[in-house]
Amino acid sequence: ARAGCTPMLPAAHSSCGCAAREAGWSISCYNEEAMIEAARALHGGKCDEMVGHVPRCALPSACRMNFQIVQAHHDHCRPADVPPEASHAFHEFVGVCSECHVLRDRLCGSAGCLRSCEKVDCADLTRPQAAFDALATSANVSGCSVACGEHYALLQAYHDSCEGIEAVSVAVRDGFHRFADSCAASAGCASMSRYANPNAVEGAECQREDVRNGSKAQVR
Repeated sequence: ARAGCTPMLPAAHSSCGCAAREAGWSISCYNEEAMIEAARALHGGKCDEMVGHVPRCALPSACRMNFQIVQAHHDHCRPADVPPEASHAFHEFVGVCSECHVLRDRLCGSAGCLRSCEKVDCADLTRPQAAFDALATSANVSGCSVACGEHYALLQAYHDSCEGIEAVSVAVRDGFHRFADSCAASAGCASMSRYANPNAVEGAECQREDVRNGSKAQVR
């Protein structure tokens, strides 16, 4: 059986930096080869097949690792730095595989840096839902108009600021990913005031699943 279009709501995401350290990979927006290799492994590894009642790429496996490589780069890097093969693989498997969490890189260019993300109330799920509904019904999403950009920036603020938000808000999970390619570079917001290494996990405790006994262990 295959996971198909049935979305799987993951538990609160662990840090992509933790996932990378545990599995021996790293986030680098210049490493297109790694993104493409992971995308091809997703397609060739039967990663959306069900193992019992859970997609293979939602379990500790090479499939989950390869999806998180694709997802971490898609979420962190500029859209222009993610090769089409990796971007397409991400959109095909998102909502089925277990994700990790990483902030989008601070985007600066000739016009300056994006504005800072607004502070949001993580308990208020009506605002991101309204923003997602507005984006989904807009006829001009590909160009990300000013109005659409406001909605996307709000979704990004929730995504970056609220730990585990994608497990309780489908609007944030689907909206942040679905409209990232068209909106993030021009209409997103900056969660970081300066560059931060997405692989850094100093001072953090990484959670990993111990598949031998079903418990969770801490990786320091």
